Amino acid sequence: MTEYEEHRGLDAQTLQEVAASLREVFADPATVDDALEELGWNEIAELDPATTTTLLFDTAGHTLATTRLLDDVVRKATGHAGPVAYAAGELVVALGPVDAGADLLVVGQECRTVTAGAVSAVTGFDTGGDWHVIEVGAGSATEPTAGPDILALARRALSAEINGMCRAALGLAAQHTSTREQYGRYLATFQAVRHALAESYAAIELSRVTLEAAWVSDDPVTASTVAKHQAGASQATVMQRTVHVLGAMGLTLESDMHRYVSRAAALDTLLGDHNELAAELGAMLLHGGPADPVASI
Repeated sequence: MTEYEEHRGLDAQTLQEVAASLREVFADPATVDDALEELGWNEIAELDPATTTTLLFDTAGHTLATTRLLDDVVRKATGHAGPVAYAAGELVVALGPVDAGADLLVVGQECRTVTAGAVSAVTGFDTGGDWHVIEVGAGSATEPTAGPDILALARRALSAEINGMCRAALGLAAQHTSTREQYGRYLATFQAVRHALAESYAAIELSRVTLEAAWVSDDPVTASTVAKHQAGASQATVMQRTVHVLGAMGLTLESDMHRYVSRAAALDTLLGDHNELAAELGAMLLHGGPADPVASI
């Protein structure tokens, strides 16, 4: 039994029941908030915050649900009542519309409350999302309003959501290769295809156990950085392999694969993509701290 499993507050049967209920909740993404309230999610989450948060965001990722659940988690942890946004490289991104002039909590290397400036919808790669870029005026940032533990919490939640998308993409690829034939054989029987699927599975499992370790680490900030980096690196591997084994179908809009590819890549950019976080972790190992903090406001 792992340390994470030892700290788990829900037994296996209860966990299965909660997972089944969440799948029903996300069957209609438009009613997720009401369905979670009806389920009594806040009470359930208090029993085992690590497991329930992971399960919630994993399910959201698996179903490609467009929600602002991450905002709810951040608000609950900080007590901030207004809108929330997240650092993505040099940008500040909200998961939905935000009113200009609002008191905006920006989660980054430091969490600060700022005044939201001009707001513009994000268009392009992930067409299924509802992200908005927020301009932050010079001098509008206050002193940090929350500690690095909030960044760690957000990174763990995002890691779980990315992992859920990777599992769904792998499932789609496994189904395709198990039913499509070439030269009189199912695609899944070819060694190259089996290797690609096995590599994807291994990457997902590595992300899963890395995230579990981040929940029980004595250094949650560093551990969550590692978990977010691994989730981003894994999605890059998984999406490349799964698109490949789908062949031409993986490059068309007829298949849902493109939705997992675009959404996972978009989530990777929030709070440091896997390449940025690799550099940050490398600097921490070499110098004892980040040389150029990712996504500071």
